[in-house]
Amino acid sequence: MRPTLIRGAHILSLDEEVGDLPRGDILIRDGEIIDVASSIAAADATVIDGAGRVAMPGFIDTHWHLWFVLFRGIVDDLPETSWFPTKARLGPYVQAEDQAAAVRLSLVEALNTGITTVHNWAHNIGGPADAEANVRARSDVPARMHFSYGTPSTHPGLSPKQAAAVLQHVGKAQDEPMDFHDVAELRERWPDPLLTFGVGLRGPARSTAAIWQREFAEARSLGLPIAMHCAGTRDEVEWIRQIEVLAAAGALGPDLLLAHCNLVNAGERDLLARHGVHVSMNPLNEVRYALAAPQLSELLDAGVSGSFSIDSTAVLPASPFETMRTAYGLERVRTGRIIGPRTLLELATIGGARALGLGDRVGSIRKGKRADILLLRMDGPGMVGTGDPAERIVHCAQPGDVETVLVDGRALKQDGLLVGIDVAGIASGAAAAQARVLERGGRSKEEIAKLVATVAR
Repeated sequence: MRPTLIRGAHILSLDEEVGDLPRGDILIRDGEIIDVASSIAAADATVIDGAGRVAMPGFIDTHWHLWFVLFRGIVDDLPETSWFPTKARLGPYVQAEDQAAAVRLSLVEALNTGITTVHNWAHNIGGPADAEANVRARSDVPARMHFSYGTPSTHPGLSPKQAAAVLQHVGKAQDEPMDFHDVAELRERWPDPLLTFGVGLRGPARSTAAIWQREFAEARSLGLPIAMHCAGTRDEVEWIRQIEVLAAAGALGPDLLLAHCNLVNAGERDLLARHGVHVSMNPLNEVRYALAAPQLSELLDAGVSGSFSIDSTAVLPASPFETMRTAYGLERVRTGRIIGPRTLLELATIGGARALGLGDRVGSIRKGKRADILLLRMDGPGMVGTGDPAERIVHCAQPGDVETVLVDGRALKQDGLLVGIDVAGIASGAAAAQARVLERGGRSKEEIAKLVATVAR
């Protein structure tokens, strides 16, 4: 492949050594950033004009349940149709082909808005076929993906019929440990440089001590990073302090990513910082479901490694811009503190890379890293202005301002449009998957037609 030269962009590297270049060039060869400088000569390169644009690292989302996009238009805030009841009722009916359709659609959404790395936290894996479908689907939408192999979707309060459906789908009891043999084999079968693997574990709040301790030990013996939900709701922290339980068992470490942590105390924040544990904050989700706000200021002050995420796109946009703005606004209301745009951008990029164990590969623009890069137009109606472009990106930018998206040096969005991806086919495939799930779950044909029409629009 010919090298690629991004020429004349305002480079927002988010790298401490490189810093900013008000006008600079980026040379890419075979997916690697070869040089970053004010001017680079490369006569044989394909040139991308960066004039009037900001070049920055792609966004990284560290907590996203991709399969749940199939419930868009179904989930709302009513008691019987909110997140957890819907997950419990319909999760068992989501089969491998449906999960693949959800992954494709979610990755399309991600790339269109500038998210180049997605943590596919797959917490509805009923067996090897489901996991294989999740991983294989990424081949159709070549974003960078960290796949966390999870357990089947369950929730307290399943009816006998729903419980039977779970067992039929899964083929084993719900209180058994994860199948680590399949996780290891899956990793061996997919030696893809754009894929990394980990596990999404239930932890002390959602499994017995014997199971979670065994699962943590097995994951670490295989070198698999661990993701776990923690302290996201008041119900949880009223009966268990998971961080304290993990600390007492010697289970905290830099290979652990905790989602939420909205209700941790000062002692727990100190434990997270001392053990290098990463935290994924998802402010849009917390606001949407009236949960506790992220402790952004407290976590930063304690020295905890933080990142941002969307959690689910069933009722939310896959927008890192909205995520950053919501985090900023919540902090202003909650603490009165002003969080600078550079800090927010770092949480959305290099912070995410560190959380997923990819800090040496992506998350900033510097020589030797992989070329996951965005170009944002700064001359659109909502972006024209002066001063630090980081300010406008955080507070004004929309997905439509993302003109170019490179993943590993390959252009997947050009001139504001996704290229080489069957967007229409992927969208219709997701609508068909939703219809199948609803039919298996007992919805009438009239209800299905109405909901599918909503998704298609």
